[in-house]
Amino acid sequence: LVSSPSRIHLRMNNKNEVFDSLDINPKIATALKKALLTDYRQILSLSSPDIERLTSLSSKEVLMVKDLIAERCISRKPCTALDILHNKAEPSLLHWKLSTSCEVIDKTLGGGIISGVLTEISGESACGKTQFCLQLCIAVQLNKSNPGGAVYICTEDVFPSKRLQQLIQSHSTKSPGHNLGDKIFIEHVADFETMELCVKKKLPTLLNRGLVHLIVIDSVAALFRCHYDFTQTFERAKHLSQF
Repeated sequence: LVSSPSRIHLRMNNKNEVFDSLDINPKIATALKKALLTDYRQILSLSSPDIERLTSLSSKEVLMVKDLIAERCISRKPCTALDILHNKAEPSLLHWKLSTSCEVIDKTLGGGIISGVLTEISGESACGKTQFCLQLCIAVQLNKSNPGGAVYICTEDVFPSKRLQQLIQSHSTKSPGHNLGDKIFIEHVADFETMELCVKKKLPTLLNRGLVHLIVIDSVAALFRCHYDFTQTFERAKHLSQF
């Protein structure tokens, strides 16, 4: 496409990149083409003196070309903390908080559990971690600003389905009209292979369809406890960091 008689658009050839066009002077475009520099990534990777030598362009012209390409390559425009605070940033930078349905915990967390990040829930055995996670699966459906479903990945021996039904019945009386059990997707995994299949294949499908706003893994540690013994501390830590 041509934006004006004195300027042309140079398209890149690299199939691994996605750029629209580069609006530059015809003289500069011709020099780049003669030097076979029509690839954005290639131009950015070369030093300015090298491009000057290959194209006979001035340092000012080379700098201008690099600046234009750099602007096209920026995938995310800069924004300030104030932009994020006022919800003026792009969607990927905006976060919302999920209420835990407990005023004391919400106050401690500054309003609830923040979206878009990993939150680790730890504590002694039988202290209520699973109960808390089940509660969150219901709370995310009742969230006023951003309601959605939940995925509960269970690695323990038995999923507490009875307790979940009790919580659903309890909240159904408080929030009639919500089928809270219909939006909780439960997956039981017993080994790393099944977990990898779930995370890489099944979860993306639900996420892309916008059906899920919360993912619970109860628990990550269970898989590692069964797979490694006490003599394999280093291997376990390395695998856990990769996971």
